[in-house]
Amino acid sequence: MRKMVQVALVTLLVAVLGLVAWRLRGDRGPMYHGKALQVWLQRYVSRNPSNGGRISVGPEAEADAAVRQMGANAIPTLLHMVRAHDTKLKIALLRLASKPRFVGEDFLITAIRPALLVQQQAVVAFHALGASASNAVPVLIQTYRERIGLDSQCACAEALGCIGPAASEAIPDLICAATNSDQRLRLVAVEALGNLHADSALVVPVLTRSLQDPNRWLQLLALRSLTGFGAQATSAIPVLRQLLKDGSPDVRANAAEALKQIDPEASPKRGNK
Repeated sequence: MRKMVQVALVTLLVAVLGLVAWRLRGDRGPMYHGKALQVWLQRYVSRNPSNGGRISVGPEAEADAAVRQMGANAIPTLLHMVRAHDTKLKIALLRLASKPRFVGEDFLITAIRPALLVQQQAVVAFHALGASASNAVPVLIQTYRERIGLDSQCACAEALGCIGPAASEAIPDLICAATNSDQRLRLVAVEALGNLHADSALVVPVLTRSLQDPNRWLQLLALRSLTGFGAQATSAIPVLRQLLKDGSPDVRANAAEALKQIDPEASPKRGNK
């Protein structure tokens, strides 16, 4: 009985929040095959069995195709989404949903859409759009600089990386982010710099320094990003050679691959380890 009352109260609150949001938003945004953009974006959200059944956000073929068809018409909505933030009421509801005995978790999370989930939906959509979203770059940079919150900054950095070389004007901001004290922001910045694949004279030294970061994931991202620069990353060769002796097999393998792509003559020969 107590659970039923709990669910009923939450349902009522969500309904009220939904009505307010709908009235404030007014415009449903672009449509494709009779479905609004937000409906298609919801298909990016799923349960990940390999991660304990937690909710995750990732690409989905039909949703990607729908976003591409909407093209530039989808960008204003996506730019609004990377600015998402959680109100105090939303945070309280999310805390309620996270309690072990709460039975309406899926419904609640889907209905009120936490800011982080909304931002990640936008990032995946920007990935689907790629370079065709280049007109969003100035606003993404501005939003990043506003420092609305760490989640928003990370979403902007990821989105810029998804757009690729067309977002090269973001490189100075991403270089600063790559040395930020926050580990998560460093990770997304290093990956984005690799995806932008421009201004090697500025970017390669930053990626080379990232090879010495204590975070293994960041090291691997830096290695993969450097690999993409090929012969433009020769200044990284001394550090890459040192990593051939690293204690991590993944780091050693990626360092060897990076050396192969940057300078085949500097890469370890077969039988020489």
